[in-house]
Amino acid sequence: LVYEGSGNFSEGVNAGLGTLAMGQSSSGSKYRGVQGPSNFGIGSGFTPTNYSAGQPHERFFYIDGNGDSTGSLIVAGDFEGNGFEPLFLYASMMFEGQTFESMGLTQGTYVWHWGAGENLETYTLQIGSVPEPTTFVIWGAGLIGSILFCGRRNRAA
Repeated sequence: LVYEGSGNFSEGVNAGLGTLAMGQSSSGSKYRGVQGPSNFGIGSGFTPTNYSAGQPHERFFYIDGNGDSTGSLIVAGDFEGNGFEPLFLYASMMFEGQTFESMGLTQGTYVWHWGAGENLETYTLQIGSVPEPTTFVIWGAGLIGSILFCGRRNRAA
């Protein structure tokens, strides 16, 4: 990444432009050289109803990929020259009353990356439904039942 000075961002998601701003509006250190998706749907700007950054080393951030290596990353706060302090790009946002469809999001996995070799870093956005734990229990029970049934059938033959 190439440090470009400071930058500002407003919280929210713009799927049509492939931008993701996790957390509240902020300013921070701006870097160029991110490669990632040019979009992850057709939706335009949506502002979250709630957001959180969690732990002390987790920061709010803005990321875009532009579909090539000209994308940018803005990390909230003073990130330039922070030494070996670990940085976790993590935050959560809630959009009450919205669905993936109403926000124009396309389900799938989207990855932004920067750096190379040992310095390769990635950020992954997963858009889609997550199966409930009971789904796994039912699926597992069905699988075990199928295995037992096939085993019995083979012994009877």
